[in-house]
Amino acid sequence: MTQKIAASSSSASRFLSGLPHTRLQARLTALLIVAAVPVFIIGALFINWRGREIMEQQAAEQLRLVNNSITKETSAQLRYSAQTLEQLSLMPAIASMDPDQQIAVLKAVNAANPNYYLVHVLDLNGINTARNDDAENKDYHDRLYFQIPVGGGP
Repeated sequence: MTQKIAASSSSASRFLSGLPHTRLQARLTALLIVAAVPVFIIGALFINWRGREIMEQQAAEQLRLVNNSITKETSAQLRYSAQTLEQLSLMPAIASMDPDQQIAVLKAVNAANPNYYLVHVLDLNGINTARNDDAENKDYHDRLYFQIPVGGGP
């Protein structure tokens, strides 16, 4: 029986000698995980928040630049169109209110300005008397670009 106890004691001693290292290793691993995981989570949240903030700032700056560019381009196009209309209104062929003379000028203006969809002359009732596209005359009295000037607006 003593041999059994000695053998048991010997194997238990070998088991126990390995156990403290295993337990210490497990504790250190658990401690490392417990300490590192919150740091990683906080770091990831911070990076996500800061990244979103930077992306929003960059997007806002890009929108501002695009907005300025579009505003400048639109203003330039409007000035050019206003100048074209002013010059057109001073031409004798347009002032004559003779549709045959007007059509030739309107076609030339449209050829020089391919962005213009329709170049036409309206009478005081809003019906076009001459068009660059050879389509039938139409009634435009309901359009703001007719109503405002006829009503005395700019």
